[in-house]
Amino acid sequence: MGRTTDQVGLAMAWSVLARAGRFALGIASSVIVVRSLGEHDYGVLSLVRTVLMFVVVVVGAGLGQAVLKFLPALRVDRAGEEARALLRGVTGADTVELATNDPDATYASTLAARCSA
Repeated sequence: MGRTTDQVGLAMAWSVLARAGRFALGIASSVIVVRSLGEHDYGVLSLVRTVLMFVVVVVGAGLGQAVLKFLPALRVDRAGEEARALLRGVTGADTVELATNDPDATYASTLAARCSA
């Protein structure tokens, strides 16, 4: 077999091992949490986890796939400004501009201003 095939096989083995380890740690941590929390606190934790999972699904909503689809096409078309607008929208930089009422605001400059204040 070739070197690439060996590398792919090794990477797959590490990936499976990492997933199995994450699964085992998840079960162990759930047992510890369930035993250490009371009924009421565990119910609150379960509710918070459920709400957060819905938030993650709604917020994610295919953004990764959209970037993987449209960003290469914009780069091929040499549409640099549109590509930057796509990335700003995905990373929330437009939200920072709206929140600060400053069209020149960037995420980094807003964070720097908050840290220095």
